[in-house]
Amino acid sequence: MIISGLKYLIPWEEKGLNLVGTAFNGEEALEVLKKEKIDIVISDVTMPIMSGIDFIREAREQEYHFQTIFLSGYQEFEYAKEGMALGAINYLLKPVDRVELFASLDKAIKKIKEKNDIRKIIQFKEKNKVKQWLEKGIAEETNTESEMGKATSYNVFVGSFLDASFLEDLDKDPSIFYYVEEDRISGIIINQSKEALKEYYIKLAQKYPENVFLFSGPVVTDSEKISESYKVAVSLEDSYYFYDLVQEGCIWIELNNHLEEIYYNNNEELPLLSHFSKQNSLEDGINNILTFFNKTPIPPNHVRYFTLLLLSDARTYYDLKHSKSYQEEVDDIRSLKNISEVEAVFKNLEIEIKDWLNKRSYSDLTNRVIEVIHQDFGQDIRLKEVAEDLFVNAMYLGQIFKRDTNQTFSQFLNTYRMKKSEELLLKTMKNVNEIALEVGYSSSGYFYKNFKDAYGTTPRDFREQYLSM
Repeated sequence: MIISGLKYLIPWEEKGLNLVGTAFNGEEALEVLKKEKIDIVISDVTMPIMSGIDFIREAREQEYHFQTIFLSGYQEFEYAKEGMALGAINYLLKPVDRVELFASLDKAIKKIKEKNDIRKIIQFKEKNKVKQWLEKGIAEETNTESEMGKATSYNVFVGSFLDASFLEDLDKDPSIFYYVEEDRISGIIINQSKEALKEYYIKLAQKYPENVFLFSGPVVTDSEKISESYKVAVSLEDSYYFYDLVQEGCIWIELNNHLEEIYYNNNEELPLLSHFSKQNSLEDGINNILTFFNKTPIPPNHVRYFTLLLLSDARTYYDLKHSKSYQEEVDDIRSLKNISEVEAVFKNLEIEIKDWLNKRSYSDLTNRVIEVIHQDFGQDIRLKEVAEDLFVNAMYLGQIFKRDTNQTFSQFLNTYRMKKSEELLLKTMKNVNEIALEVGYSSSGYFYKNFKDAYGTTPRDFREQYLSM
């Protein structure tokens, strides 16, 4: 009924619109998106199979961009709030008011035209040059040829905008160099003090309270350090969305430089492991690390890296097996989009550890063997020698150990050595041969073979995968 009514209610030609498709649930709507270029979607909030909210969210995930008008018979604030958070133009109650619907369509059409205007403005000659400056710094020959190269200070900003007049304002200022890709902007402001920049950003926020979001790197005086300021600005933008720091308008943030070194100057074990020794404090330990992440504005890529290290430490501490291949785990951690997803990783780890603690029931002999392995894994230890030290028959000890751990002595020792080598690869810069010797392999070739069997890759590639977070 709603679809039929809208077909006849809206004066399509008068408003310059074409009806290109209809759908009766979110899944059907996604199929329409795959076939047609859509600018405006009018969607019911409640639909069978997939709701309107879920449809819009999934469309955003798949990188479809359009203006949305939501319809609903339920006058509930949460629906409106969630819909507007997804970028909806308006939220209309059924039965639909003709005037409100037309006003919403006009607003959507205006936004589409503004975006088209933006696309025309972005074709300016300095785009590739500014992009190179931001990513690589200003080349020496440029310093003698341009106003940019002769500047005494540089400030980099990145962000997004939805108002074409914003670019017109930037074009009027000779101290600003920028380039645009769709609604994303990156630029450099020259010869401005820190205080003047802050005042400038505040004025932008006041003029464009809803349509401009900017993230500023630190002011640098060396043109070769422009790329460093750019990296900080990008990291701030990443943090804004990662920590869900929702604000309206243009923002100006400065990163505390010491946070960049928060981990690299510390090779000791991370604090979470100090809480792993007792089951009743496990939850506290994980909560402490999550509190640390939330209270300290660590760049998201560092949070992801810490998460990998903490997972590795926990598995070594508890002799936990990897439930996925290392590549799958790296990909999963890299794809974490916000702090809530990080929290979910640690909550799952907590469940995994508690399950392990509840299921473990090793004999005293097996526990003593494990203690020997943990202490002497770097030595040439054998089951026969361990049995002699414990005054038991080697065959009997091997049977007890296999019964309790479901692994032979050699398998358990090799698994533990692999976990320790993983830890050394991630936390130190020792070369692979040094690590092989430290974890008990006299032959680096044998170490390579065992490592590749365990992780599906070489030790060097393993380290590079993690450090490229």
